[in-house]
Amino acid sequence: LAAYCREIMSAEYNARPVAPLTLVGMDEAQLHAISHWPDRHLGIEHIVPGVEDHEILHWLNVVRTQAREVEVVALESSVPADLAHALNRLSSAIYVVELMFKAGK
Repeated sequence: LAAYCREIMSAEYNARPVAPLTLVGMDEAQLHAISHWPDRHLGIEHIVPGVEDHEILHWLNVVRTQAREVEVVALESSVPADLAHALNRLSSAIYVVELMFKAGK
């Protein structure tokens, strides 16, 4: 995820398209599917961290919400569409990590 953050910043700085996101061997389509249908792919429902959850899950959720905030600001700032898409994929990838953590994977 950190490497993809660097990719987003590099693409913006160099005014070039952002490279596609991959995470632990999964491409954007696979990450999208998991983030939208975790029950089909991980055997768990969508999650909202609660008091019984591990602290790591809460910190991942903080990172995800911050990524979403940056995405909203980017959309309001008329950034190139590929940059906004990359920020959306980043927040989805963080959610996939949350789901995988919760599913014990």
